[in-house]
Amino acid sequence: GWRSVRLRVEPQMRLRASLSAGIEASGRRRQRVGASETARVAEATPYVVWTPRLRSRIELRATRTTVNRRGGEGRSSRLLELPGWNLRFVAAVRLREELDLSAWFRGRRPDRGIPDREGRMELRASF
Repeated sequence: GWRSVRLRVEPQMRLRASLSAGIEASGRRRQRVGASETARVAEATPYVVWTPRLRSRIELRATRTTVNRRGGEGRSSRLLELPGWNLRFVAAVRLREELDLSAWFRGRRPDRGIPDREGRMELRASF
């Protein structure tokens, strides 16, 4: 098993009535019980959220993860501990009372490995 300690801060500020920004930052130290294997993980995620109108929201986040491992195999044992960049874009916009447009995109660019992207767009109508 692992012992883990984590510290997280999330300051946020309102720039305008419909615009806010912030940063999520965390640090984590994990140590394997009964072994000399440790991992230190640091993440920083600046983000911007815009609410242009009622029931609409557009959000952009970019996360940078850095990892320092000692002992063991030196490789990640968890997907959450892969160093690199993650980008996330989410939008939900009410076009009319009965019509919503939503979009979602995620891009992952690990320091070592192949970049990965996926997205989705939906147009929903209520009758």
